[in-house]
Amino acid sequence: MGPLLTAVGLALGAGWNAPLALLLAGLTSRAWDDFGFDGRFEFLESPWFLVICATWLLAELMLDKLPRSADTNDLAGLPIRTIAGALLFAAVESPATDASPWLAAAAGAVLAGVAAAIKTGARRKVRRRPNPLADLGASFAQDVAVGVGVPLAIVAPPAGVAVLALAMVPAVRIALRP
Repeated sequence: MGPLLTAVGLALGAGWNAPLALLLAGLTSRAWDDFGFDGRFEFLESPWFLVICATWLLAELMLDKLPRSADTNDLAGLPIRTIAGALLFAAVESPATDASPWLAAAAGAVLAGVAAAIKTGARRKVRRRPNPLADLGASFAQDVAVGVGVPLAIVAPPAGVAVLALAMVPAVRIALRP
């Protein structure tokens, strides 16, 4: 059950902040012998891929904090976050990948896509509030949730998934408001 929950946590994290989830998972795989990717996905821990993720993360962190570019960044990021979630879910050796790597990728895509849609919907509504700091706070909260939830999903999978799921509750409530 642990590896499956790890895959779920990584996919949810990718739905909110794909470069951070990819970077944290890749660095953890390089540094910790108890966690690794399926052989087909070892590129996720390669130095060139990690440099790309770090550069992407810097751009993401800047764009996500600027109200004028954040909407475009969120909408453009929907398919990218979905693909990242599919990649991470399929990369973790779990019963799902043993059954079918394509089914695992589809599950990761659905989880990441739902998380990305929740993020985009909630953030669009927060940006329309009169307080400009509300969006900045929401952005930082999402980054912290992914920064804590993804590593926890690797070392303590139930706790990582719980952190990410609980962090999504306010976003769902905001996204569903009229």
